[in-house]
Amino acid sequence: MARSVQVQKVLPWMERLADLMIAHPAARMQDLAQLMGRTHVWVSIAKNSDCFKDYWAKRSEAHSEAVTADIKAKGFAVAEMALDALGDKLEKESSVMTTETLLSVVDVTMKRIAPAPSIQAPQLNVNLGLVTADQLAQARERMRKQESPVIELKPEKVLDDAG
Repeated sequence: MARSVQVQKVLPWMERLADLMIAHPAARMQDLAQLMGRTHVWVSIAKNSDCFKDYWAKRSEAHSEAVTADIKAKGFAVAEMALDALGDKLEKESSVMTTETLLSVVDVTMKRIAPAPSIQAPQLNVNLGLVTADQLAQARERMRKQESPVIELKPEKVLDDAG
């Protein structure tokens, strides 16, 4: 009866195998085995073991995160250099730029740095049938009085022409 071979823990040479697989994703099993000084059967057993699969998932995810972080850092560095160059150009040439050009620079820059928050229409609840037509007319009359108050001026002392 044949027994299945299962690797129980990740060995140092398997960690190097994972690094090689990251560095050379298109490498064939035979190539990896030769580089590791192992047979392709051993490399296959290692690659298909549960412990290596778990290690590989964590290792490749960490590599992807590192690559992504590096790309973001480079992108921010390029953006910073471009902003510095734009600032220098504005300092030197702003006096000859039209107002429309300067406003365009401001608009584009502000949109990219701090996008406008999405504005939602206010919620309006309408309850029909709760107010009679008479009550509505009275409420409207009260609102009109509040909007345009009548100011009565009562002078305390009336001055004659002589002063």
